[in-house]
Amino acid sequence: MKLLARLAGAAAFLAAAATTPAAPVVSPTPALGFDDTTDWQGDLLIDREDIKEGIQSAIWMDTPTNDRIRLRKLDLDLSGKDAAVLWVHSAAATGAKIAVVFVSENPATEGPDYYQATIPINFIGWRQIVLPFAETVAKREPLGWSHITEIMFASTGYNVGTADPATVLKLDGFHFVTKAELAGQAPARPSATDGVIPPAYADVLRFDDVLSWKGLVKDSDKPIEGLYSGRWQDLATNDRVQCKNFPSDLSPYKGMTVSIWSAKATGAEIALAWISEDDASDGPDYYITLVPIDWVGWKDVTIDFSRTGFIREPVGWNKIDEFRMASSGYKIKKTDPETLLKFDNIRFLPR
Repeated sequence: MKLLARLAGAAAFLAAAATTPAAPVVSPTPALGFDDTTDWQGDLLIDREDIKEGIQSAIWMDTPTNDRIRLRKLDLDLSGKDAAVLWVHSAAATGAKIAVVFVSENPATEGPDYYQATIPINFIGWRQIVLPFAETVAKREPLGWSHITEIMFASTGYNVGTADPATVLKLDGFHFVTKAELAGQAPARPSATDGVIPPAYADVLRFDDVLSWKGLVKDSDKPIEGLYSGRWQDLATNDRVQCKNFPSDLSPYKGMTVSIWSAKATGAEIALAWISEDDASDGPDYYITLVPIDWVGWKDVTIDFSRTGFIREPVGWNKIDEFRMASSGYKIKKTDPETLLKFDNIRFLPR
């Protein structure tokens, strides 16, 4: 069966299918699966034993030299979809990055036009990857998601750094889904797609740049997004976390969501404080909220800015000098030395 025929059949299936709650996201008809690798350019091997969908997965090895896996001569209209979903198996958590490139050439511009997502190889075994189109980066002037002519996986170039020869991947299942389909088949872990992450602060807010967070250390064990989460330990003595490289104007947003992992439901409280100094006032000026640590594992914590408290005379949400977290002081009623937390993926909720 020809590739385009398979694509048409898959699109018809997805349009007609009703979603039912399940995890992870699956579909019996892969839109761009790897059951037939004839049309994929690049050196792929076949595995008919370790698979997630269909009859086989594709093995991608020697990524420093075999650095492009691509489908060309496509004519895809993905304007009715919101994300790409695929299965990736990693033999080792090498920390390498893979670019996923959706080519949408614009004849009016010079140079390639495309959308790009990046997958960090920070895991071992199978993981289902969700690539929201809204979070891709547009390079130059792509025509739009209604005009995708090529899809490529790249292990070099595209700002992904140096390929690691120890990176050995298996690829399986490649679907395009709507937000409704994702919501109906959501994974148990917090979603990384709700809210907005200002691009200039992406590494800080996803905690890949942990050095910007005084008081945290990087943790590579199953982050929600990117390479690392930020681990806060020894809260009895290490009772302050400070980030000065934080978005300074939060006035376009009504709130903030942060993914927090807790080792134990200690019932302790932590304070979140947005510093907004007024030079005319005596003492520090800030907005504040308290978060009780009453859960285990990952949880999305959302703060409504309109319901935070404030101390003295903060200038406003349009002037945030820094972001702080505290495990003592700030009217915190309970502390516990067994509290151990991780933070990942801060995003803001537009008004």
